[in-house]
Amino acid sequence: MTVVKAVVAENSAAVILARVVDTDGDPIAAADVASIAVKVFDRDAASPTTPTHTAAPDPGDVVYDELQVDARWSADATGYNLAVGLPGSSFPTGDHRYRAEVKITPADGDPYYVLADLSALEVLSE
Repeated sequence: MTVVKAVVAENSAAVILARVVDTDGDPIAAADVASIAVKVFDRDAASPTTPTHTAAPDPGDVVYDELQVDARWSADATGYNLAVGLPGSSFPTGDHRYRAEVKITPADGDPYYVLADLSALEVLSE
């Protein structure tokens, strides 16, 4: 399991980047994935288990077969193989804590999870 921590501005889009490996430690590829489910929760809302956003992206659109290193990735020189975009509507309220959950179901075996704990900053000019 991978846990990402980040700060976003309310109503601003974000991208979750992660390197996801299988049980042997090898990076997964798009062909290894049967489905992906994405949910974002406002942990400070009256209903913290009701998602602010759900999606089921095609694995080929968010899982890379080769590790990527670009300006968005600063964790290390090895790179990432998962990039999941989240719309600004996922983070509608500033000064709230959000949890983004990416469930990656492989073609064979148990699912992998990428969890992101995000803090949304209030935008005062809006």
